[in-house]
Amino acid sequence: MPYANIHWVKIKLEILNDKRFIFDCNDSQKWLYIGLLLLAGSTENKIPNEENYIRNRLNLSETIQETRANLLFLLKVFPKMITKNGFISFINFNQLHNRIGISEGTPMVYADKIRIEQIRTEYISLKGFVIKNLLPTDYARMGKAIKSLLERTNGDAELVIKGLQWISKQNYSWTLETLDKKWIEFTANPQPPKGGAEARELK
Repeated sequence: MPYANIHWVKIKLEILNDKRFIFDCNDSQKWLYIGLLLLAGSTENKIPNEENYIRNRLNLSETIQETRANLLFLLKVFPKMITKNGFISFINFNQLHNRIGISEGTPMVYADKIRIEQIRTEYISLKGFVIKNLLPTDYARMGKAIKSLLERTNGDAELVIKGLQWISKQNYSWTLETLDKKWIEFTANPQPPKGGAEARELK
């Protein structure tokens, strides 16, 4: 059965015929480049430019310093891979990734991964977390809370993101779990509070 929104990476056409990839890159750089292509597909071409994030997602064995050196090398060798506003992206993304058109369905696991990544990226941005300080256990905890929120919205990632933006403007410290607890309040009044109420810590 064909599915919608699957990304196909043209590895043979775009990579194996590329002399830069074959002759200039070492094995670690080759895998990193392929991994970045895959991450571009799952992040809508907005890969957080953080070594820890990339190492965790691709399960790289290199050190943070080695990963950064390899990233800088790839950015120099492949000018269509760029960094902007804290993200790595490919300016030829549409040529490297083909989408399957309208079909009978989307694999739920794949679709959920995209939604979770979108929500997690927004959450990290709103909280101002430093990605290099996050551990795999932090990603696992965030993933569990995000899945709970997606269950509330029947998989509507945009609504969850609106909820994150709403609760970030409330006058108390908050987490993903807080939004889950305050969901009814958000849906009843999805507007930031007006006035200068004193900040309070949720128990």
